[in-house]
Amino acid sequence: MSLLPVSILSRNTSRTFDAILTLDKALGSNFNVGGNFGVSQNKIFGEAEFINANDQIAPGLFSVNNFANKVGRTLESDKKINSAFGSLQLGYKNALFLELTGRNDWSSTLPA
Repeated sequence: MSLLPVSILSRNTSRTFDAILTLDKALGSNFNVGGNFGVSQNKIFGEAEFINANDQIAPGLFSVNNFANKVGRTLESDKKINSAFGSLQLGYKNALFLELTGRNDWSSTLPA
């Protein structure tokens, strides 16, 4: 006889850190430059506890204590995402503009 899932408990935690630097500067009367540059980190931790059981003692009563054979297990997941991003704006006489943007993310599920 196979084991039935009787109880599941799950917990998740997420933490985020962001840092951004902003620049806006006139270069003489014809040129201006601006930009945003930053880093970000997101950590996610999850944990789930399962209890599987069989051999129900009182039929129809689904409680962990109403099963003769119980098996418990815990599953964990840990993920971290690091990011770097930026944008650069160049202007000439407030009529001609160039904008560059970029972002890179690194993800890891390996233990730190």
